Amino acid sequence: MSTTTFTLIPLPQGSPEIALAAVGQKLVMGRKTLSDLQIKSTENKKKLSVSRRQGEVEVIDRFVVLEACGLNPMIITRKNGKEFRIERGNRLFLNVGDKFTLCGAHFMFLLSEKQDPSAIKTETVATAPSSNADPVTTEAVAPISNGQVKTETEENGTTAVDTNGNGQHAEPPVVPAPPPTHPGQYLSPPGHQWAAQTWIGNRVKVWWTHQKKWYRGTIINAKDEGKFEIRYDDGEKGWEDIENIVITDASEEKEGKERKQTKLAQKKPSSKRRTDSDRERKPKSSSSDDRGRRVRGGQVANYVEWESSSSDDSDSDSGKVSYKKEKKPRNQTVVLPEQLAEKKTLVLYHETCLKHFVPKWHLEKPERLLCVMEGIQEVSSVFPEALHISSEFSEVDRKILEMVHDVSYIHKMETQIPTSDNPEHVTQYSQESLDDRGSQDFDTFMSQGSWQAALYAAGAVCVALDKVVAGEYRNAFCCVRPPGHHCGKKGHTTNAASQGYCIINNVAIAAYYAKERYNFQRIAIVDFDVHHGNGTEEILGENPNFLFASIHVGSIYPRTGKDNKPRASNVVNVCVDSLSSPAVFHAAFDSKILAALENYKPDLLLLSSGFDAHRKDPTEEGLTLDEKDYHVITEKMKKIADQFCGGKIVSVLEGGYHLPSLKRSAKEHILSLICK
Repeated sequence: MSTTTFTLIPLPQGSPEIALAAVGQKLVMGRKTLSDLQIKSTENKKKLSVSRRQGEVEVIDRFVVLEACGLNPMIITRKNGKEFRIERGNRLFLNVGDKFTLCGAHFMFLLSEKQDPSAIKTETVATAPSSNADPVTTEAVAPISNGQVKTETEENGTTAVDTNGNGQHAEPPVVPAPPPTHPGQYLSPPGHQWAAQTWIGNRVKVWWTHQKKWYRGTIINAKDEGKFEIRYDDGEKGWEDIENIVITDASEEKEGKERKQTKLAQKKPSSKRRTDSDRERKPKSSSSDDRGRRVRGGQVANYVEWESSSSDDSDSDSGKVSYKKEKKPRNQTVVLPEQLAEKKTLVLYHETCLKHFVPKWHLEKPERLLCVMEGIQEVSSVFPEALHISSEFSEVDRKILEMVHDVSYIHKMETQIPTSDNPEHVTQYSQESLDDRGSQDFDTFMSQGSWQAALYAAGAVCVALDKVVAGEYRNAFCCVRPPGHHCGKKGHTTNAASQGYCIINNVAIAAYYAKERYNFQRIAIVDFDVHHGNGTEEILGENPNFLFASIHVGSIYPRTGKDNKPRASNVVNVCVDSLSSPAVFHAAFDSKILAALENYKPDLLLLSSGFDAHRKDPTEEGLTLDEKDYHVITEKMKKIADQFCGGKIVSVLEGGYHLPSLKRSAKEHILSLICK
């Protein structure tokens, strides 16, 4: 058997190659490996911004497997340009010529191989068909003394390939790939030749990372390029890439059914009569807040279930808020009638914004608006004289939209509107050339009503400005979606992997509308979403009529806005560490953002109000704020507005994905806005 030596070539530092270890041994890729190769960080020459165990590379049966071990996802780029991201604990096979990165776009490696020239020419390719497939009949080719070729049929599951009478190497026949031997190993390791049709009828399971569970089904169709159509056990159908599929056998299916039956049996109530002491015992409550945390912008969405969480099917969760209501309300800020402002606060909301459908696993779902409006209705029921909820607004004017976004981007988005409510990926176009050579945005989706919902969201901020500037209302809150602060002039911004759920930048629309319509000269935009408002920064940067201030965690999506990066003269970025305490957050907010606002003396104050810095938000490695912290932030913004803007504030909803805490946080935001 010929021997192959796999090597990793660091790119583009030109450091020496890494020869991978023998079969069964793992090469740990991390800080020590980079130090041994004398690779230094491009941002900090003294410190490598990776963990000690970022990933593990292992050679298994002449194939190379990469496993993510660090907090950041591993990014694998195939030779055809297709990208995959794997989270900690997940594995992926590597092909020769594939590239992978340890941390974002830094420290890239290329997988190469070196063939032993002294190896013999005869190779044996083992065939292990699935349990449902028939034995494969192959032919062995052997040379004869007179130069002719003789063939023999064998049914032993192996194919011997030798040279023919002319000394040329014979091509091996196509054989199915061996089935996986453990969970996490994919359907067909790279390097095997396989016949896609031979896998039809096999039972498989697909791991959905965002839901952290396996979905089982049966392969019913296949394509030669490595895609399989699966009928899931719940009746759904869809195409999956070969990298996401794991073959199962009858024994595993039987064990799964037995475990399920055992759990059901344990849940059955006992016939034993309960005593008084039993009644006094309180059962352990399982909070819906203790969920698996998800990484935003860190997964390729190769999933089948494109139905929205607000589907019209009778068996769906349409109109239902997907969380359990708390038995006892938390302590909210107490507001007395004498604390209310003389003028009302305007809340703009429209049902059109609910028609932007996303997959069920997606965080930015229509139920977010229902939760926020539920909290606002609770405030309105107590203080009806302090709030006015209105749906009297429509789509944004085309001229205003073209002030913020490139005309070619608007045209591209209009031409890719889906024809149904099933969500589809937003096609991502390059910053340099908006042509048809784009890749898919892995976390931003559009359905039939998404573009209209985005236009309505942008129209809401314009109407809110009209009402506030006219003096009809003291301030306004726009309860709209999709959010917008990650969307740049041409969609995705430089160094951003996606548009981060955003289609139109609503707060930038408000800023340009205020300048063009009302001739405001100093407009301040404060973004307190846990993610950096990179789209707003790109649109408003280096314009003296605007001041953009953002406080965020720089180590999470979109991984921009760090303090040590050169910024525009009118941009203030405050980057706090992951999981920082509320005290650290407010200290940074006061010392940098409040100081910048007092120095700028704005005529108008706009807020990108994201509530995903809450301690229970599913944003991984975010912040630890509580709902009352948003009341404090809003009070600080009101003080600036009263001092310089005559109290004029327009707030726009951005992030916030844990529904109970989103409701409470937005409610605290409103309780502050309605007070003096």
